[in-house]
Amino acid sequence: MRVAALVRAFGLQSAAFERGLRPVSHLIDTPDFFSVAVAVGVAVGVVTLRLQRRVWRHAASRADAALSQR
Repeated sequence: MRVAALVRAFGLQSAAFERGLRPVSHLIDTPDFFSVAVAVGVAVGVVTLRLQRRVWRHAASRADAALSQR
């Protein structure tokens, strides 16, 4: 059973939701400066993690090569 159906069955939805106010969908439909800032922050974080992984792999392969030459 879906969570939404359980929430409705037990009457747990907020009064604002019953009046038609949907804050999450409003946030998605009308992005603002903060939405863009969060998106840019996430993108920078993903790129940073990928670059760090690439650097660590390169360093590990150089260390392996140095050990194999001994």
